[in-house]
Amino acid sequence: MENTELLQSIGQMMDQKLEPINNRLGNLEHDMSEVKQDVSGLKQDMSEVKQRTTKVEVILENDISKKLGVLFDGHKLNAEKLAKLDNIENTVNETKDTVDIISNVVQKHSKEIKDFKLIK
Repeated sequence: MENTELLQSIGQMMDQKLEPINNRLGNLEHDMSEVKQDVSGLKQDMSEVKQRTTKVEVILENDISKKLGVLFDGHKLNAEKLAKLDNIENTVNETKDTVDIISNVVQKHSKEIKDFKLIK
């Protein structure tokens, strides 16, 4: 065998031996391309999430905070009204007790007057 033939034969053997490696490298390049596309999609999704988060933060700061403040003020007013109603209830109960006492006294006096009229 001559040197040329020997070199060609070695080249063919090397090509055969390297073919699986080349195939695997091709698969890795394809997989890497898919990974890059996936990462690009994730970056875009993350950007959208950041934008939505910013919008939610703005809504929370501007809208929800104000509404919570108004709600708290309304709750405070209701608590004050309930305290006034408690005072009114106490006054009504005291007035009722006083009226009951006066009614009993009037009944007693009415009976005494009637008895005096009968005696006379």
